[in-house]
Amino acid sequence: MNRGQERPTATAVEAVNNTSAPRWLVGLTVLLTVVMLYMAVAETAAWTHYFIDTGEYIALIGLAFVVVAGSYLYARRRLAASLPLLLPWFLYPVITQGDQLIDNMAIGGMRLVVHILLALIFAAPIGVLVVAARRALAPALGGEVRKRWWTALCPGLRQIERGDVREGTAAMILTLLVVEMWVAHAFLGTLMIATLVAMALAVLWTASLTAGSGFALTPRHSERWAMGILMVGVVMSFGVYAYYRNLPTSQQGTVSPFHGEVDDHIYALDHALLTVDDPDIPSPAVYAEIREVLTGYSESIQGLFDAYYILDRNYNYWFHNELFLRNTPVMADFRAKALAKIAEMKQLAWATTAHLEAIDPMLPTDRGVSAFLHEIRRFVEYNFQRAEELAELTAEFQRTKAGLQHATHSYEGEAKVLGSGLVEILDKHQGITASVELAAMSDEFTTMARSIHQVYENRIVGF
Repeated sequence: MNRGQERPTATAVEAVNNTSAPRWLVGLTVLLTVVMLYMAVAETAAWTHYFIDTGEYIALIGLAFVVVAGSYLYARRRLAASLPLLLPWFLYPVITQGDQLIDNMAIGGMRLVVHILLALIFAAPIGVLVVAARRALAPALGGEVRKRWWTALCPGLRQIERGDVREGTAAMILTLLVVEMWVAHAFLGTLMIATLVAMALAVLWTASLTAGSGFALTPRHSERWAMGILMVGVVMSFGVYAYYRNLPTSQQGTVSPFHGEVDDHIYALDHALLTVDDPDIPSPAVYAEIREVLTGYSESIQGLFDAYYILDRNYNYWFHNELFLRNTPVMADFRAKALAKIAEMKQLAWATTAHLEAIDPMLPTDRGVSAFLHEIRRFVEYNFQRAEELAELTAEFQRTKAGLQHATHSYEGEAKVLGSGLVEILDKHQGITASVELAAMSDEFTTMARSIHQVYENRIVGF
C-alpha cells in the first residue's frame, strides 16, 4: 500500500471517483437508513411512522429511484461500486409490511422475524457510513496521506485515513455497533442487544480470518453481475411488499376500524337528527339542566377514554416485554381496574340518559339542542356497547403472548376512533358548539371532545 507524500494527479482522482459510489447516492442513503432506524425504535406517535403506514407508497417511489439510479450508474460503470448503497432501498418496502409479516405467527416466530429485520435496519446505517468514510478518507493510489484532526474522534477513521482500510473498517463497524447497543437498551430489549453482540462477533471473526489475505469487505464485481442483483432485488422487494400489502390480516381486522371494514366498527352520524344553524335558546332553568346532562356525558366519555388508554398502553408494554424480552413496568391488574372503570362510567352514562329523557319535553321546539343531545346519547350508547365487545375479544387475545399485539391494537384503534367520532359530532352540530349564547352550556363537552381527539390524532395504529 502506497503511503507516499506525492499529491494525486487529476487523472488519479478521476479514476478513484469513477470506481466509487457518487456522493449524492451516499448522502441520500445515509438519510434513508437513519430514518429507518428511527422508525424502528420510535414510539407510535412519531411522525416518521407515516412512512410505514399511510405513506408507505413512498417506499415504492424509493424502488423506482433505485431502478433509475442503478441504470444511470450502470451506464457509467459505477453500479458495482455503488451496489451496497442500494440494498437499504430494497429493505424499505419490506419493513412497511412488518406488522403483516408477523400477523399470524406465534411469539417465537415473531421474535425471529422482527430481530432479523431489526438486524438489517441497524446494519444499514453502519454500512452506509463506512462506505462514506472510505470514500472520503481513504487516500488515492499514489496520493498524499492527509491528516484531519476530527478523524481521531471515532475509532477506525484515522486508520482509514492513513490507508489501513481493512483494519479501520472493522474498528469503525465495531464502534458503531457499540453505540447501537445503547439504542437497543434504551428502546428495545435483551434480544436486540444479543443480536448486536452476535453481529459484532461476526465482524471480529471475519476480520481475523481475512487478515492479510487481501479479502475486501466490499468486493467488486462486474457491472453486468451488479445489474442482475439490482433487478432481482427490486423484483423481490416489490413482490414481498405487494404480497403482504394485499394479504388480509387475521384477528386485527375484526376489532379495529383501522384494520378492517370501517363501516362495521365506527359510529355513523344519525341523519334523522337534523341540525339547526341558529338554534333557539332554552330557558335559564332548562339551560342549567342541559349543562348537567352534558357534564354527565362528558365525564362518562372521558372515563371510558381513560380506561382505553390504560388498556392500550399496558397491553402495549406487556406485548413488547414478551417480544423483546424487556422489563417495562406494567400496571398491576390493569385490565380489571380499567374494566371496572368502564362499568362505573356506563352507570353514569345510563343515569345521564334518564336525566335527558326527563327534560326532553322541555327542550326548545326547533329541536336543535335536542338533536345535539340525542346524537351524543346515541354515540355514548354505541361506544359502551363496543366496550363490552372489546372486553370479550381481548380476553381471548391475551390467552397467548402473540395475541397481546391484537389486544393493544384493539384499544389503540378504538381510542382513536372515539376521538374522531366526537369531532364529527362537533362538526355536524356547529350551530350549537359555535353559538355564543350556548357556549357556556356546551364548552365542557367541546373541550373534552377535542382533548381526547388530540391524544391519538397523530398516532399510527398498529406500530
